[in-house]
Amino acid sequence: MEKLITGLQITLIGMGIVFIILYLISLVLDLMRPIFYKPEKQKPEQKPAEPNQPEKDDSELIAVITAAITAATGTTKQIKVTTIKRIPTTTPVWGLAARQENTR
Repeated sequence: MEKLITGLQITLIGMGIVFIILYLISLVLDLMRPIFYKPEKQKPEQKPAEPNQPEKDDSELIAVITAAITAATGTTKQIKVTTIKRIPTTTPVWGLAARQENTR
């Protein structure tokens, strides 16, 4: 019975020390935040393109991308690319890799 009580005392003292150290580490991290944290600068808002604005001639870019698609797929079928639209990447890298794997 005496060994059990001694074991519980040691366990409680050890756990108490661990929690105190963890609390001290969190305080140190909170104190370091103003030193190393740089607030994110606000980006100026981008205005959407006006519909009356003339579009750029992307025919050369479309031709290069069409040639790259044809070379990558190895097909001799006629591919017609009419427009190219950039899609913002909000998907994580592993999600993009999964999509590419599924389209092969």
